Amino acid sequence: MTVRVYSIFTRRLQFAIRFLASFIIGGCLAYGTPIRNQRAVSYLLPVLSTICIQETFALTLLGGIQILLILVPVSIFLFFVQKLGLGYQDYLAGELLLILATFFISYACTQVGIRMIKVQIRKLGLVLNVIFFSSIVNLRAVPSTFIFELLEMSAIGICVGLVVSILVFPLFATFDVENRLMYCLQHLQQMYNLIIQAYLSPDRIKANVFLEQVSIAEDMINEAMVPIQMRLLEVKVEPTRFFQWIQNPKGERLINRTLEEQVHFVHALMLHIFSMKLMVKQVPFNDYHAYCRHDIESSLNQLNLSQSIVISHLTSVAKTSDDDFDVFLNDFQSSLQLFRSTYQQTRIRRVEYALQSGTPVNSDDQLSHGFFVFQLNDIAQLLLDITRTTTKEKTTKEKKKRRSCKEYFKMDWSRLLGAIKITLIIGISSIFVMVPALVKIFGDGQFILITVCMTIGDTVGGTFTTMKIRLIGVVLGSMWAYIVCVTALNNVVQIFGMLSPWIFGCGFLKLVPEWGPTVLVATTTPMIIVLGRLPYYTGAPVDASAVLRIKEIAVALGLGIILTIIIFPQFAVDLLKENIRTILQTCRQCVESMDNSFQQVFHQNDEYESLTNGDEQIDIEIKPFFDRYQLEFHRLMNTQQILLGYASLEPTFWWFKNDFPIARYTLLAQQQSNMFWLLQNIDRALLCINECSIEDRKLIEHLQDQTIGDRFFSNLREPLADLTRQLKNCLNLWSSYFTLTQTQCHRAIYECNCSSLTNFNESDLTKHETYFAQLLQAIDYFKEQHQKSLNRMLEYFNGKINESDSLTMHMPYINNDQIDSILIATTSMFYSQSQLIHATLALGTTIYTILQLETTNIYQAF
Repeated sequence: MTVRVYSIFTRRLQFAIRFLASFIIGGCLAYGTPIRNQRAVSYLLPVLSTICIQETFALTLLGGIQILLILVPVSIFLFFVQKLGLGYQDYLAGELLLILATFFISYACTQVGIRMIKVQIRKLGLVLNVIFFSSIVNLRAVPSTFIFELLEMSAIGICVGLVVSILVFPLFATFDVENRLMYCLQHLQQMYNLIIQAYLSPDRIKANVFLEQVSIAEDMINEAMVPIQMRLLEVKVEPTRFFQWIQNPKGERLINRTLEEQVHFVHALMLHIFSMKLMVKQVPFNDYHAYCRHDIESSLNQLNLSQSIVISHLTSVAKTSDDDFDVFLNDFQSSLQLFRSTYQQTRIRRVEYALQSGTPVNSDDQLSHGFFVFQLNDIAQLLLDITRTTTKEKTTKEKKKRRSCKEYFKMDWSRLLGAIKITLIIGISSIFVMVPALVKIFGDGQFILITVCMTIGDTVGGTFTTMKIRLIGVVLGSMWAYIVCVTALNNVVQIFGMLSPWIFGCGFLKLVPEWGPTVLVATTTPMIIVLGRLPYYTGAPVDASAVLRIKEIAVALGLGIILTIIIFPQFAVDLLKENIRTILQTCRQCVESMDNSFQQVFHQNDEYESLTNGDEQIDIEIKPFFDRYQLEFHRLMNTQQILLGYASLEPTFWWFKNDFPIARYTLLAQQQSNMFWLLQNIDRALLCINECSIEDRKLIEHLQDQTIGDRFFSNLREPLADLTRQLKNCLNLWSSYFTLTQTQCHRAIYECNCSSLTNFNESDLTKHETYFAQLLQAIDYFKEQHQKSLNRMLEYFNGKINESDSLTMHMPYINNDQIDSILIATTSMFYSQSQLIHATLALGTTIYTILQLETTNIYQAF
């Protein structure tokens, strides 16, 4: 088992070998064992064994289980249908039973299985269904066990896929998650190093060179993290601890955490490093920056070097002894302490310089650098926490509420309409196998119906995407099938010899995200055409067969396009808008949770102020508000990317004033991510502030009283409450925009909300402008208040300190590490709030532009 496989070429090569091995083994069983006597279905065995192969063993297992869960009940039902008397030319009964079985499969498969594979399961069940009915009504002698022969081929194919997945270059989800995390950890450290170099650059031009390299590494990390959530689901069916014991029998692990905790650690690390990048992109390279850069350069480089050493040992395949690693950790902690003390002295000297020169400290400079230092401290703390030998206490999971029978059997309207839509499309398309005249024109019409089953999607855009994929795949596969048929005729050995390189090439390309679905069609097409004609081989030329296949796919795709648009159309752009609305509401919930955390901090501070020396001090635990939304946000963003691709293919020009603004929606997705990053930064800062002791908090309040004259937490309460209200108003307003701009068809049919069919009016944008003005005022208010606080502090020190005095003589506790951490966290929270408002404004501007493009005539193409 390969523990560290980072090479894309190696992973694709290994998968291609598994893909080819599954095809060859399936072919040997189909044509080298008694299975070959089942001439009508034996050719399906190599097809199914190849289809079942997935990237990991767990995904292959889950896919096989879900396929059997739907095929077994369908097979039993179809067996009884045949036993009840359905036979040759029973077209009317066959049509009615086909519709009934199709509805059951379509409705059931919307719940069965993991989200990424449930659509393929549904399609496979529909294909099995139409093969059965088209064979029963068009063939004279069909054995009574025909459906179980199909089920047998499916079961054997699944078993072949599982055996190959576990014996030929096996890839387990457990190891894949660890590989991806170690890969991301290495490249995150690379990003960290580049951002440090950009921060220490003397000018903006040199910094931008490093930031461009950071963007490249960021894209690679994001791509590696895309399947992580799916892999964590797969890990649940694997013996994770057993695999880790095989990898490390002695149990010597530098990171003694579960995979979920490691994923959370990498996500948190990504947040802080991306936040550092955001700060360096915006920091002005002025005198304040040059002063800080000059003072902390040496200690910052030393911290970077120590952290690089720790991470290199964490990600190395070679084992590091605990004693050696403890030495590296001690050096890292020493470097961190040196950096913090250096920055502390730098900040003090900067204040003293401002007092001597009479120049004020700019609020923006102080906030941005404090934010940067907070990210460095938090990254170091995360790294120290994850390398501790003691495991975290297991959090108590909330018990899931059991669904009542009424809730379990409650009818889902959208799901019901989707099943009816698929049933009607297949029912209409079945005329090619149920009407004798059309059966004669198109052979048996089976290929048309199979193509329709394989191209039906949940949305119009999804169907168009599948049709495009299938058209390209069928054309490529048919070309190779024609070459094989002309060259090998009915020689099985030559056929497999010519199909093998094609299967290997397709397997190599299947892991390419842009080509995966197309390659799967291109893989199965030549196998079905070439192997499917072997039982009926007559020596006739294959030209007519090739022309017939092209005609059949043209008819199937044309029919599918028309029926998908006519019958209960569900456009991907409507689901995209619903997805964006849900994300905005999730943002609103985060903002409300942030406000609750603020109130808890304020309440705790009031409690401290009201306590006397003899009173009992009660510590209120403030939990992170962001964690509960993190997984949901990542799931919604992944869905948004899929819907965005589907929506770009839909005929949106029918109801939009301009073409679909895909570039604006892509920018919108990035801005949504930026908002969540900043909300999580505020969450981390609040937790750090809350961790301070009562004595430290009193010292901070004493410092505030003496210098500013106001209490910090009390002074923040009203402005933060106003900011929360403004953000909630904006997010609610923008959510309503996306609801009002959905098609009336979607709102009337799928939401059953005829009362909300009011269209979007340009006058609705006036509220948007009002809220924008309020947010701009909030930015000015926070900036002004922070600048006034700095100025009053400098005035106080200017009256107390002589030229020969130092700041620490009058404020000895200003060198307290805990107080310093709280001040840095407060600074980071101020900066994050300011950036959150800017991100909200940018998000609103993009939404405003999208609405103008879709609903107004302001922009007209030439």
